[in-house]
Amino acid sequence: MILDLILVVLILIVALIINRMIAKWHDETVRAFRRDEENLRRCMSSAVREQKKALVKLRELKTKLINFEQHLEDQAIDFKKS
Repeated sequence: MILDLILVVLILIVALIINRMIAKWHDETVRAFRRDEENLRRCMSSAVREQKKALVKLRELKTKLINFEQHLEDQAIDFKKS
């Protein structure tokens, strides 16, 4: 009877130790995932900012190109008139 009680207590102690190990591992894994998520969010926001800057530059370049084409067309029309 006493041996059975000691065995049950030892099994409970081992179960508590294993449970604590698993809980600690889980907490560390969750922290690691959060750090990775924060890093990915930073990278994504940086990439979005760079993409927006590139789009602004492309729009400016497109506007300059359209203005230059219109200027060339105007010159061609003026040349034909004279």
